[in-house]
Amino acid sequence: MALPYRFFLLVLGRRIPCHPYGLSKITRTVEDREGAFHTRDLLSGPITFAEADFRLLYAVERSRERCAPLGFVVEKRHAGVWQERIRTTFSLSDCTFDVPRCELQVTVQPEDGYHLLYNNWQRKVNLLDCPVPRTTLTTTIDTLNLGSRDRFEFIRIDSAQEGDYSGNGWQVFLRNTSWISGSLLQKGTRNRDVLLYRLARRGVAYVLNPETNQAEPPDLSDQDFQLDEDWVPTDDTTQTADYVKTIQLAGFKPYQIGTYTDWNGKYGKELILTACGAPSPGPGYLQVTGPAPYGANNEEQTGTCLNLRRHYDDKNFKSLWWRYGAFRFTRCFPLLEGLNYVLKQTAPSLAPDDAANLSHFFTADQNAATGQGGRLNELNRLYLAAGSDIKRPGASEPATRLRLSAEELFTDVASSWDVGWFIDPATGKLRFEHRSWLEANELAPLDLREGGYLQYRYTKAKMPRVERLQVQQAASEGATYAFQEGVVTYAGACVNQQEGENESSRSVNRLTGDIRTLVLQGDRFPDDCLAVLVAAPLTAGQLTQEVENGNQALAASNLFKHYHRRGRVLRQGTLTLGGTVQFDSVRPTVQLEPATTCGPWQDVSLRRPLTTVFGVNGRLLQAEEDLATGEIAVTALHAGPESELPVPGFERAFDAAQFDAEQFA
Repeated sequence: MALPYRFFLLVLGRRIPCHPYGLSKITRTVEDREGAFHTRDLLSGPITFAEADFRLLYAVERSRERCAPLGFVVEKRHAGVWQERIRTTFSLSDCTFDVPRCELQVTVQPEDGYHLLYNNWQRKVNLLDCPVPRTTLTTTIDTLNLGSRDRFEFIRIDSAQEGDYSGNGWQVFLRNTSWISGSLLQKGTRNRDVLLYRLARRGVAYVLNPETNQAEPPDLSDQDFQLDEDWVPTDDTTQTADYVKTIQLAGFKPYQIGTYTDWNGKYGKELILTACGAPSPGPGYLQVTGPAPYGANNEEQTGTCLNLRRHYDDKNFKSLWWRYGAFRFTRCFPLLEGLNYVLKQTAPSLAPDDAANLSHFFTADQNAATGQGGRLNELNRLYLAAGSDIKRPGASEPATRLRLSAEELFTDVASSWDVGWFIDPATGKLRFEHRSWLEANELAPLDLREGGYLQYRYTKAKMPRVERLQVQQAASEGATYAFQEGVVTYAGACVNQQEGENESSRSVNRLTGDIRTLVLQGDRFPDDCLAVLVAAPLTAGQLTQEVENGNQALAASNLFKHYHRRGRVLRQGTLTLGGTVQFDSVRPTVQLEPATTCGPWQDVSLRRPLTTVFGVNGRLLQAEEDLATGEIAVTALHAGPESELPVPGFERAFDAAQFDAEQFA
């Protein structure tokens, strides 16, 4: 009986029948790139072309068209109709020629739409060329500090004391060298005040050192905090420690007061003097003056304010305010617009005309991961901005270049929200959806029970004891959130406990929601990081949107808690900052032996469950179509069995010829 396959070479616009050798199967594999929600069909190789096929290709090789792209197509006869089964591409530069034997070998690549994306996967694109209107988002330092124990501390010293205050987080905030006129009996003199500032985190609880079994101050060096040199340990049961660090404001230069009039004119509204004890001049102002030990003052004269003149006079005592606490990020643009722009520059034919069609997950009123809507669904209010523009929000020259690849941006988005990309068969365009989309579909009609048998093993590499989501460009944390890392730990022997193999992590490398660290320690992170911000919905009377809740929705711990609830190792785990959590689904980790079927190939899908001898929720790992027989061998994965049945009782049995029964009684 004739086999139901035929083959064609695509050469210079012509479709030519051919007879290849070495072609045994088509393999459907799940794409293993982080964030890919699709399969790819691959031909076994290499393929050998001989005789007439070789002469045709060799003639092209020796012609001026040798650099033209070539194709190879497999068709399958189904219900009396020939249908294209797989289309591939290659070039003559990929071939190995054996001229005396009139043979050449080549390994072909799939031409499935995804090749358009992956062929340009690492091409750099200037994201800031995205041609959409920019949006302004505002926030304050108080909002960014929500839930944080960190605070600014200021101190006034004499310029002669600067050497005594080097280190311990202190750096110069302001120098005052203004001339103070003398009286009839006194000569004039220069002011010698220097104001220093730093960031402090006080009252941090001790942690248990497992090696010494003793409580001790935690190591916060990864956040650039060091123990305050003036902190004195206590012996009480509620031991806490104090930490300080240098503030690294991008582009900051200490204020210089050279004349008394500089206080009122040189820096505009950035620095404001008020009467001692007067309230804040407005939102976004930080008070520099205040009582010791955390506010600058002339303690010997006034314990809460600065004396800006020589004479001891109430009218010379002033409160100093710094408008660093209000920020306007004026060059933000929607996340989906940025994604679609990079896609257009990478694989134009895969990009929808309207960025909103790129994802239902990021545009829907109801959050597919959390089930929440309205103000509780921030996904349709996500914006991007250059990290350098967040670090220096008042810069007169905004960033004009931020180059990154589709691989970098798409992978970071996938890791952050547990989404993946695939080509929508209905439109031929790329889409991004949450893992809940991947799991939600009806049962496939393909039944593998008859062609399979119950032999299976566990894929321990997919069963780590600890899973992490790590954001590389982040450091801020509070009592209920951590921007840098979200961690879940699983208990029991069902997970991989092997040291060195029992942890896995997903990394976000360029994207960050930690705008607090970008603002307060901008020099810590590179200018080419990419900030993502959550905009609060506009309310009546508002002209600009605010960053919502200090951007805490984008802390790694919150991203893990809200969006990484499917495909986990076990149904239950413990989040570092979220307690015990019941997850929505578990990943398939039970791998069955391949089961054979003659069912239709289109039913073998990543999204649709499979019926196997193990149950009805099988998921595709791999499928192979034998080109000699037409049979399909499907390797399925299942989630581990969940049962409430107790372990059955059993009797010890011994062979009297081999064992002494009394010894094992």
